[in-house]
Formats: sequence, C-alpha cells, structure tokens
Amino acid sequence: MSLIKSLSNAFELPPIVLPKVPRVIMEADQCVRVENYGGVNLYAPEKIELRTALGPLTICGRNLVISRMNPQRVVLEGEIQSLQYGGQTCG
Repeated sequence: MSLIKSLSNAFELPPIVLPKVPRVIMEADQCVRVENYGGVNLYAPEKIELRTALGPLTICGRNLVISRMNPQRVVLEGEIQSLQYGGQTCG
C-alpha cells in the first residue's frame, strides 16, 4: 500500500486533500489541468509525460501543447485521447 493511501486511510481523508497528490481535471477531450505535478519528462505533439507523486502520468493525443505552466499547475490542450499513470506507449 502506498504512503498516500496509508495516510488517507489512517486519517479517514480523501487522498485529494493530502499535499503533493496530483489533481487531474479534464474538460471534454480538449484540455487537461494537472495540479501538484513534479515536472515534465517528455514533451511531443502526440505524447506528454508528467512526473507526479503517484508515478508518471502520460497524456496521449494529437497536437498537444502546454498552454500554461507554473510550479503548481500545468494546462495541456489539444485532441486528448488517453491519460494513464505508470507510463504508456501512445499509438
């Protein structure tokens, strides 16, 4: 069991209120906002991979761009086809 799940269970809190847990908000299939990310591992028009406390978050799609980014939040836009933790191959 991960540390985040253990703390969440011990204090009977939803994981989202714990610090450093990524929050992913998707708006239709055109925009994804990720809060509490740790950086960008890979940036390409078909694949963006972000570092998070839960492992790599891979976003696959077409014409992907980082439209806004600061140390706490990144906003990705384009035709989003999939999101997955743990890394993945797009295509």
